[in-house]
Amino acid sequence: MDLKQSPLRRAGETDDAFLRRMIRTFKTPTLRNLAHTQPYFHDGLYHKFDEILEEMRLISEMARESRIRQADEELLKIRISKADFKPLSAFLDSLNEDLRRGY
Repeated sequence: MDLKQSPLRRAGETDDAFLRRMIRTFKTPTLRNLAHTQPYFHDGLYHKFDEILEEMRLISEMARESRIRQADEELLKIRISKADFKPLSAFLDSLNEDLRRGY
């Protein structure tokens, strides 16, 4: 693939910056049936949606405070509060199938 023509490339991004960003990216898995895929994160540290949301809240806050080296721009945009946890968890739960039905 030609680096210059990649649809993933951001406007004005250098080859070096693009490659550095792509090295730490991966294909994000679907959110469907998320409750059936725990534990979560690369190390299996989290077992509940609220734990994940709290981690993302803390990491994004740290990124905005420049406490994370080379934080991705998208991480800086995450702004969730603890009040957001219940509706976000309810939404994530709504994406789960009852796998016991035998469909």
